[in-house]
Amino acid sequence: MKKIMLFSEITENEKDIVGSKAMSLSKLSKLNVNTSPGFVLTTNLYKEFMNKNKTKEKINSVLGDLDKSFSNVSEISSTIKTIIYESNLVNRNQIFDSYLSLGFDFNKKDASSLLKNQQVFVAVRSSPMFETSEISFPTLLNVKGKKKLFSAIRKCYSALFDAESIKYIIKNNLSFEPGMGIIIQRMVDSEKAGISYSFNPETSNFSEIFINACFGLGTGLYSGIYPDTYIVDKKSLDISEISVGEKEFEFILDKVDEKTRKNILKEKGKDQVLNNKEIEEIARITKKIRKQSLGECKAEWASKNEKFYVLQTKNISIGQNKARKESNGNIIEEKERIELEIYENEEDLPEVIDIYDDKDLDKDLKELEEMEKHDVLKQELEEELSTENEFEQENKEDVEEVVISEEKQIKEEEKSIFSSFDNTNIKEKKDIPKSHKILENVFFSSGNVVVNCHMAVKNKLDEIHEKRFEKDDLPFKFKIEKMREYIDDDFESLKKINEITEKFLNEQLPPTPDQVEFVLTFTKRFVQKDLDSF
Repeated sequence: MKKIMLFSEITENEKDIVGSKAMSLSKLSKLNVNTSPGFVLTTNLYKEFMNKNKTKEKINSVLGDLDKSFSNVSEISSTIKTIIYESNLVNRNQIFDSYLSLGFDFNKKDASSLLKNQQVFVAVRSSPMFETSEISFPTLLNVKGKKKLFSAIRKCYSALFDAESIKYIIKNNLSFEPGMGIIIQRMVDSEKAGISYSFNPETSNFSEIFINACFGLGTGLYSGIYPDTYIVDKKSLDISEISVGEKEFEFILDKVDEKTRKNILKEKGKDQVLNNKEIEEIARITKKIRKQSLGECKAEWASKNEKFYVLQTKNISIGQNKARKESNGNIIEEKERIELEIYENEEDLPEVIDIYDDKDLDKDLKELEEMEKHDVLKQELEEELSTENEFEQENKEDVEEVVISEEKQIKEEEKSIFSSFDNTNIKEKKDIPKSHKILENVFFSSGNVVVNCHMAVKNKLDEIHEKRFEKDDLPFKFKIEKMREYIDDDFESLKKINEITEKFLNEQLPPTPDQVEFVLTFTKRFVQKDLDSF
């Protein structure tokens, strides 16, 4: 039973466990189109979550009290969401291990690159089992770390029981049973972003490719700017029209304080976003996606270091979704609702974003705060490697709008979990020498090398376990005890790796160079062993 799947592992007949959005990303990964790495939590995981602690029974009992006129649907929705927030997530360690792997560059083989694994920003997207333009399901942006990741997952699960979702599902004789798939995808800290269409939605010309582009994150396209527009001949890929919009600002991700900020562009806003070569490349990618999807489509893309990434695609049914142009120049489809984007923390939300009404924003932020309260009250009993003070509430900061000069670049430094590390007497963090900041990153990264090796060893243990026993979700240390007669030669080494990993995750104690060398050497030998040798 597949619970967590990489995009590349999804096959055509598995749409019913991952959803259409995830299926589209899977197809992209097999087209030699760059996609941001990620994985999917399948409906099998959702069903296991619902069956645990009788969560499903509790929800069905509450739904039984729903009035036929839906007069109490808001109360029903609130009660069900509370049940979900208070229920233990399943397979937490496997989910977090998969998340950590998104910070590892598997394309680089040199030893130094092994020290670059880190917790990264991800987008957590709902991937429902049914498609409709009548209700929206959330995408949570700028999610980083275990606490925020698990909160975002609960948010996606609970979205199936929003008041509007409940009414839609019941009115259309659908079932809550298929559940919800969830996409967890590494965010691209884009320099440029946009949307492309495999046809011209302004003129319904199917021989043209239509492209909108802006500087910074793609959030800008939905926030009142006037993007660039490019028209390309679909057959020859010749550019037939370039319209440069006056882009007053861009949105950027400030990695120092982990906030999304609005950057006033001034003169740069009058520049063309994509050069001719880049326009042709986006058109080529869009044409390729259109050919694969066997129908008209749109694609959301982002560019970083002159490399394009396709974030998601959507088929467009001509005749049902008639395109039109908004007054600010943005292209949307009638009857197609914009995917609800939610920032995990209030301080992550730029001041000017106007994707939805203030009431909806306040409602979403309150729900996120409620989830964190439940996380504090409800410790997960099955957690294998819990992080100390994992559910501690963070201090809220005021949203800050900054104007960044075009010459000044944001320093791309990740906060370290060793931010309290300081062997100097300097009180102000900003005055800490650069050498100490580098040392912090080395400590953090060396620990993540151990975590990745622990993941690899655990996967090998799972394979051995499935060969000898029925499948179960025993924690690592109990699993090796159970399997001791088959892994006796490696038992003490496995215990040692688990202890080193626990100290890093629970006590923020980085491994020594000797420990890193030991873990890497053992992992390589253990993972390469033939299963028949156990």
